[in-house]
Amino acid sequence: PEVTDDRLTGWVPAENYGIATLSGLSKGDVALSALQAAKARIALTGDLKANVAVIFPAWQKSWTVVNQCTGSGSLICRTKAGAGVVVPNGESREIVGDGSGLVQRIVNASTTVAGITQLSSAIDSDSETMAATPKAVKAIVTKSVVPTATAGARLPATPPRSGLALSVLMLHLTVPMHSKTHSTLTAAKKRSNGPPV
Repeated sequence: PEVTDDRLTGWVPAENYGIATLSGLSKGDVALSALQAAKARIALTGDLKANVAVIFPAWQKSWTVVNQCTGSGSLICRTKAGAGVVVPNGESREIVGDGSGLVQRIVNASTTVAGITQLSSAIDSDSETMAATPKAVKAIVTKSVVPTATAGARLPATPPRSGLALSVLMLHLTVPMHSKTHSTLTAAKKRSNGPPV
C-alpha cells in the first residue's frame, strides 16, 4: 500500500530486484533508464570499439557494475554532468551516487589511505601503491641472504635498497641467531648441572 506523504511503508518496488543488462555496447554513450538504474546490479556486455560512457541518473544510490565487455575501448560510468568511475573490461566495481556524481566505494590504497591494492611479484619496484606477493618476498630472501656452512647466513655484498627487502633480511638473520642461541644455552645448562654427586 502506498501513502501520499514521505512515510516509509516497508514495501520495496519489485523493479529494485534483479540485474539490469545492457548488451551490444560498441561506441557512443548509453543512458540508463529509471527502471534499469533501479536495479542494484548492472551487467554490461559488448565489443568496445571506442570509449563508452554509461550515464547513470544523479541519485543517491549504490550499484555493482559488472563489465563483461571486450575490445580496446574503456567503459566509464558517470552521471550526465558529474564525475565518473572507469570500470576495466572483465572487472566489477562498487560505485556510489552522491546526488551529483559517481565515486568508487572502495578507493585505491596508498600510504595514507586504506583501500584495494594491486599485487606485484616484482622485487625491484619503488611503487608505494602495490603490495608484495609471497613469491616476491621469497625472491628477496633468496637473493639477499646467502647461507654459509658455519655462520648460517651473511649479509649480501650489496645491501638491499627497499625497506621490505631490508625487513625480510633482518627477519631471516634473526631466526638462525635465536636457534643457535637456544641450542648454546641448552648445552651450557646441561654442562652446569653435571652428573649427580
